[in-house]
Amino acid sequence: MPGHAESVADANASVITAADIQREHPASVSDLLRTRAGVDNSSGAITMRGVQGIAVVLNGLPSTLSDLNQLSLGDIERIEILRGAASARFGANAMGGAIVVTTKRGVAKPVLTLLGSSSGTLGARFGGELAMDSWLLGMTLKDENERGYRSTTVAPYPNQIAVEDERTRRKAVALRANYRGEAGKFGVELKQADTLAHFGRPNWWEHYVVTSGRINAGKTLESGAELTLQAGREKYDDPGLLDAGTGTDAAGLQPDRYIYSIGSKNDVEFAWAHHADTSEMRIGINYQRAHDRISIRPYGSINETFILDSVTVNRALFAHIDKRIGSTVGAAFDGRFDRHEYPDIHVYDALGTASVPATGVVKQSFNPKLEVRWEVADGVKLSTSAGTGFVPPTPDQLYYSDTGSASWMLGNPGLKPQRSQTQDIGLSVQQGKEWSFAATLFHTVWSDKIGVAIIDYGAPLKRQYANIGAVESNGLELETKRQLADKWSATLNYTYNQTRIVRDEAHPERMGNSLPDMPRHKLNAALGYESKDASGRLAMRAISAAFTDEANTVADAQGYKWMKSGYAVLDASLTKRFHDFDVTAAVDNIFDRRYATGFFRIGQPRLLRIE
Repeated sequence: MPGHAESVADANASVITAADIQREHPASVSDLLRTRAGVDNSSGAITMRGVQGIAVVLNGLPSTLSDLNQLSLGDIERIEILRGAASARFGANAMGGAIVVTTKRGVAKPVLTLLGSSSGTLGARFGGELAMDSWLLGMTLKDENERGYRSTTVAPYPNQIAVEDERTRRKAVALRANYRGEAGKFGVELKQADTLAHFGRPNWWEHYVVTSGRINAGKTLESGAELTLQAGREKYDDPGLLDAGTGTDAAGLQPDRYIYSIGSKNDVEFAWAHHADTSEMRIGINYQRAHDRISIRPYGSINETFILDSVTVNRALFAHIDKRIGSTVGAAFDGRFDRHEYPDIHVYDALGTASVPATGVVKQSFNPKLEVRWEVADGVKLSTSAGTGFVPPTPDQLYYSDTGSASWMLGNPGLKPQRSQTQDIGLSVQQGKEWSFAATLFHTVWSDKIGVAIIDYGAPLKRQYANIGAVESNGLELETKRQLADKWSATLNYTYNQTRIVRDEAHPERMGNSLPDMPRHKLNAALGYESKDASGRLAMRAISAAFTDEANTVADAQGYKWMKSGYAVLDASLTKRFHDFDVTAAVDNIFDRRYATGFFRIGQPRLLRIE
């Protein structure tokens, strides 16, 4: 509806609709998510409230941020952002929350989108649906050739410096069919995505191809309950090439080694659900099995110097109960028991020697979460929750080893699972479509937090996954949305997040330090206009300074600045609607502000997009 203020669902959950996406016109799903309270994108990983364990769920099955960025934005129906511990609902890797994405199941007419940008990006997206009785058939195509920008020009390590523009070719095709009848529903989707990325050096590239199939089915019982089945299989092939990385001269840019990753993943979930006027219940089982193989082969050689071949299995039981107590109080309980097994892991060194370091190892956890909601008055709601989280180490965190000329990445067989406890309390106010407000106080403590630690700052740079003792995060989230006039609206959200290392036996001098890539202040503000024929948006995103390492280095002896300065960026978009098509012009980073993001990477300069 033109000019309406978006609603706030509650204090620690929010929803992004297809209408919101159309109004905001972000460049990607990642760009869209980072404009929300408590959410950030640090070096390609989603964080919430200082926690990196975020589950990504696509149409009911586990997924990744890379998969979300492969989606055409026009195919997304709904994104739910669930903040706080979510392992009780989604299992491991949901310690800090979850991003739940649902794609569209019905589009009235085919949509063709053409894209272009000032950096040389060209692309096309197509999506369409065909209705046949109780069936709905759909297809999505995407082909985008994105030309980037010089992301790193100055860095303490030569292998980071780009000598040419980044460029990425993304191609994807998806076919889907959905049936819905009185007694049940059935859906199937087949998808292939092909991404070839060049990272600003002639011999540094990656070619990622993933093919997946998903099915979902539901059967309505006479009792009113429903049985649901979801299953998926995914196969990926990911070869890449790295250069020597010792400089930007001919020797430093020479190809050095190939890194190959191949694997597959299977997911099955079966559940029983029942919905009544004042309660709902869902119980089920989940099974996941993954097989991954990573190998390193020197350029010009046929012999592999390192192989990690692993099989991991997870079995889970879960339950969800939501009950309304009286007319103003509601309570929800989630519980999930996960059993992670490493039944088959082999590591081969350069001499071909095989070891079986983790066969038979089991890591398991039960994670509960309790939430209580109280409707204090009409449109005013208080809520509080407490839950736990659990993330087991992955085989590559345990055993992957790459000792290149410029940098090393070492495994850590002694890595422990990380666990967390999170509490929050929130207030939300909704005054019709005119105004909404939400505030949440949160506190998280996690032990044996897994992070990438720098163990040697010299050349080569040496890094390793490590347990960082105990860490706590305390913060506040504020979000408000206001209808200013018939066609104008304003939104604002602010996050205060203080992270602190409270125990680190290996480095006691780091106690009290902040976690890397965790800014203390984050602000997003936007002014929007919406009418029948046009829409526009002016948005500001501001982030305070953040450290790059656990040692909280401000600058090193060579003068390189490790502490990332705070910055503010202004974006704008304008859409004109015609009878059969829309034209959108967007400018990201209007004033061409240069800022650091990730590990000595420069953020996107001014970019003009036309869709």
